[in-house]
Amino acid sequence: MKKMIIVAATLFLGLTHFIAAAEPLSIEPGLWRDGGTIMINGQALTHSPEDDEDEECVSAEQAKDLRAAMASSYKDSGCEITSWDRAPGNKLEIGLACVNEEGKSKGKLSGVYTSTSYDLKGRLDGTHIHAGPYFLDMHMYGKRIGECH
Repeated sequence: MKKMIIVAATLFLGLTHFIAAAEPLSIEPGLWRDGGTIMINGQALTHSPEDDEDEECVSAEQAKDLRAAMASSYKDSGCEITSWDRAPGNKLEIGLACVNEEGKSKGKLSGVYTSTSYDLKGRLDGTHIHAGPYFLDMHMYGKRIGECH
């Protein structure tokens, strides 16, 4: 009987993880500071992470489904989310594929998130129409810093 309870509890915990993973990933609405670094073929595109920091007001609607909000912003640059995998410990792995008039690339971002912060790192491998093959290393981070003004 004790063994059966342990098995049932294990199955239940596994099922609740599966159900939670199917739910949209949400964050807290408000003012967010985002930043990051990008390197192409090992060469930095910015002098420091602060060069690329921005503040953005995230609405309650955007905060409800982070994947949809990210997909919308990536679409402007010709990129789409090809996979979205969540794991225990607030881990996230995102697959991306990008195609535009300058070339194409694909790769993954992975890292950790909470409802008030994220830290993702990854690499895209691609081909530029003029420069040829390249790799792009990225580090993206953000945190909620308060209410929108």
